[in-house]
Amino acid sequence: MRPDSELDTFRQHGDDQTSAPRQSPVGQRWTQEQYIDWMNRNLPESAGPVNDMTQSLRSGVVLVRLIEQLSGEQVDKRIPNATYTLQMLENLLTAFKFMDRVGVSTDGYTVKDIFNGNEEKIVQMFESIRARFPHDASQAKNGHSQNHSQSNGMQQNGSLQPQHLQPQHTGGSEYEALYEEAARSTTIG
Repeated sequence: MRPDSELDTFRQHGDDQTSAPRQSPVGQRWTQEQYIDWMNRNLPESAGPVNDMTQSLRSGVVLVRLIEQLSGEQVDKRIPNATYTLQMLENLLTAFKFMDRVGVSTDGYTVKDIFNGNEEKIVQMFESIRARFPHDASQAKNGHSQNHSQSNGMQQNGSLQPQHLQPQHTGGSEYEALYEEAARSTTIG
């Protein structure tokens, strides 16, 4: 979906809004319920069901787990029970670096957008993820993925084998600047 084109988000009058999300082509804007259904289909059962598109992403854990499932790769650096703002931001930074590493475009939205629950930017992020991984994780596990890249964990027989990605630490100043900016622009409540 081109973020600069308003035409991409218009729906034809009479479009069937109840169609199953997996039948919608990438680039067609879904309803919030369809995105939630898509997340729940692609998250591991251990992640539990997602009920809200914006708040569920705030800690970064759901986003990391979603990308892990879709890519077949794993991130070792994740704070599973992030409750403090800095922990959540650390997870979101990890998720953004992970998305960049597996080829998901992160242009047009920021960690701050996701942390603050900006629905428009979250939809833009989901569309970038869907464009990169047009298949459901369940299809990829069964070898039906259209992406057969060795760099994304695919073996020659078509099955996904998780690859562990080592965390890549950057200088503290990047984190400090992000934390300070987020702390100034958010309220805990």
